[in-house]
Amino acid sequence: MVLPKPNAMYVFPITGSKFEEFNISDKDLAIIDRYLVPGKGDLVVLVLGGEFGIKKYTGAERDIVGVVSRLVRMLNN
Repeated sequence: MVLPKPNAMYVFPITGSKFEEFNISDKDLAIIDRYLVPGKGDLVVLVLGGEFGIKKYTGAERDIVGVVSRLVRMLNN
C-alpha cells in the first residue's frame, strides 16, 4: 500500500471487538493520519486513560493522536 505522507501516518492494529460499533473488526489494520484535521463524525485515535482508543470526533475531544483515514480488513487468518 502506498501512503501519501508516510512520515505522518502509521498503522494501528485492532485487537478484540471493542470497536465493532464503528464496523472495525478484530485483526483489522487502521491507518492513522496525523496531518489531517478531524471533522465532526470522523473517527479519531486518542488517548483515553493512558490507552489508545477510537472514538467519533465531536469537537470536544483532547489528546487526539490522528484521524482514521483507511482500514485494511484481514480476510484470512
